[in-house]
Amino acid sequence: MKQGDPMSRRQFMEVTVAGAAVAGVARSGSPAALSMPADTKLNVGVIGAGIRGLQDMESLLRTGANVAMVCDLYDGHLRRAQEIQANTPTTKDYHQVLSRKDIDAVLIATSDH
Repeated sequence: MKQGDPMSRRQFMEVTVAGAAVAGVARSGSPAALSMPADTKLNVGVIGAGIRGLQDMESLLRTGANVAMVCDLYDGHLRRAQEIQANTPTTKDYHQVLSRKDIDAVLIATSDH
C-alpha cells in the first residue's frame, strides 16, 4: 500500500490490533515478555475458529506467529484450521488450550451468545 492510498477496514483492524497487542506487552513490564529475542515466534492458541477466528488465525500467521493449538466445537472449523496450517493440534475443550505452558497468548473469537 502506497502512502495516500485508502486503507481497507480489514487492513485498519489488523494494524490496530497488532499495535494494541505490542503496546500492551510493552506496557505490562513483564520481564518474560520483554526479554524474548526478536527472532522468537509467538505461540498463540485460538479459541473459536469460526469465520472471524480463522481470519484472525491467518493474520497471526502472516505476522510470523505460530498457532500452537486451535479449539472449536465444530469439526468443519477444525478441519479448515488444519488446512490453513498443517498439523495444527485441535481440540473441542478450551481448557486444553489454556493449560498449555508453551502458549504465550490466546486469541478468543467466540460468538457473543
